[in-house]
Amino acid sequence: MVIQKKTTYRSIHTDYLQFAILSFLESKNAASKRSPNFVNRTVVESIRYAFDCIEASSQFVFQLAQIKQLPIDIPDTWLTRFLVRQWNELSVADSLGLLSFAYTGSPFWQSDEQFQLFEDLRKLRNGLTHPKPTATRSVRRGTIFTSVELLHPHALVNSKPIATFNPTPIELDQSDAEQALEILLHHLNRVQDLFFNKFDSRFCFYDQPKNDMVGTKRYLESLSCRFLKYWQ
Repeated sequence: MVIQKKTTYRSIHTDYLQFAILSFLESKNAASKRSPNFVNRTVVESIRYAFDCIEASSQFVFQLAQIKQLPIDIPDTWLTRFLVRQWNELSVADSLGLLSFAYTGSPFWQSDEQFQLFEDLRKLRNGLTHPKPTATRSVRRGTIFTSVELLHPHALVNSKPIATFNPTPIELDQSDAEQALEILLHHLNRVQDLFFNKFDSRFCFYDQPKNDMVGTKRYLESLSCRFLKYWQ
């Protein structure tokens, strides 16, 4: 009798996807209860986990390729060898771009708008990870002091943003979390289409109350989908 064993590989990107969606759902439920004087925790968590999921997904693809577990044929070229040598030095954008070109010969982002959405999310997440101090400026007019000009710690500068994120942490709300989640889901769709070519449960959200595995394409149908036109 031969015992056949099958190894299933997963990574923390699955958990980050779960965290991003659950935080988004919690931000919707708590929208009416949040204080105008404090940052919305669930919104910040959804945004941060959305970007972390993209980064972790690129790591997942690379590691599966190293143990020959990707369901695609990977060519042995100078570019794939370069990718292995330089992997730990690459930014998230470079890792996604090089993985796609090296393994499939196709660009990861198929338009400038798709890449700009990635940049919008990256800059927002970086602004939350490496924040500048928030402040108001007191101006004296005669004997009266007024507070003006809120400094923006993570305003999207030196670019033409597509995502309309609010400019300061305290202003971030459920709509910002939804935009971040949509950007994440479009990227996961692209990862799945390029490197897996089929429905894969490791890119699904587990809806515990309904005991249902929801794919990224299907979950997008429940969002406002401001950016769908850039991915069609």
